[in-house]
Amino acid sequence: MSLIFPQAYLYDSVRNDPLQEALTAKWILPNLDLITAGIDKTRQAIDRHFEKLKEQSKTEKSPKDASLKNIQDYPYGYCDTIRDSVWSTIQRSLHSDKKGGHYFNAIACFIDEGGVFKRIWGELTYGPYFQNAIQLGTYYVDASNDTVVITKPKLDIKPLAEASFQNIDTFEHYFDVASAYYQWDTYPNIYLPQMAALFPAVAVHKKAGVTLLCDIPRPLFFKNVQSKGKLAQQFLSHSNYSKKTLSKDKDATLMQFARGHYHPLLALHLKRAPKISEILSNSDKSAFQILHDWLSSGYSTDHYTSYLVQMDNFRKHLGAALREYSFKGLTAPAQPN
Repeated sequence: MSLIFPQAYLYDSVRNDPLQEALTAKWILPNLDLITAGIDKTRQAIDRHFEKLKEQSKTEKSPKDASLKNIQDYPYGYCDTIRDSVWSTIQRSLHSDKKGGHYFNAIACFIDEGGVFKRIWGELTYGPYFQNAIQLGTYYVDASNDTVVITKPKLDIKPLAEASFQNIDTFEHYFDVASAYYQWDTYPNIYLPQMAALFPAVAVHKKAGVTLLCDIPRPLFFKNVQSKGKLAQQFLSHSNYSKKTLSKDKDATLMQFARGHYHPLLALHLKRAPKISEILSNSDKSAFQILHDWLSSGYSTDHYTSYLVQMDNFRKHLGAALREYSFKGLTAPAQPN
């Protein structure tokens, strides 16, 4: 029996079916103007908040928020932040009698009868872009449509079938989009193999020329867990990227980084995460295979999930530290988080 982890598919759009079509026609379409007005009002409030932050951060040398985004660039690159803020506002309104909640009353009725209301993440194929949006029945709701091209309308609300939106299920698909979106020349991470399941690719920025260690987004992290690490293995061994190798000078830079910075950084973060250190050093199996074997032996899903959370946190903290080096072409020292 397959092991299913809801986190792996949490941000996937789901196919339309007769129930969603009927509920969308009943609750969403008659109230779409009101729902749109509520989302627009919410987006205006988000914009005002960030305009204040922009003003406050003008005197800072590098005004970055907790996700390392530059606040002065807002709204560019803030699709996840805006989407999540809109999502949270709607969720609060569904459980509140306060003034303003009437914009989304129909969504509450829609959900009560089995309507799909969920956050989604994937590719907009006409870009290609990565985008964070919301699925509302058979509709695509994008409250951050201007976060790549800032002159575009802020809202894009239309039938999901017309949205050119695709779920991302493989590392190859992700790096195809990332290579175009971020201007990367992407290679498989055969250079630091111990962590290739978490950092599966190395890229050279096409304009800046710097070498980057490429993390993967959280939805793909969990899909890789679901596959017992096969997504990473397939990317490294059987994808269109598998046979690509870095130039000699970039290879030498990466090896110098590994000796001088990467291994000490990894040791430091493993010391801060003893359970993950135990898992990674337990055998020659991948960490994901070890976790799956452990769960299959009869341990509780709750305990297993706690391990996944620890591994995800380990990945994020190590990734943040590595990102600081990547910004400097893998040469400048950075203070571990």
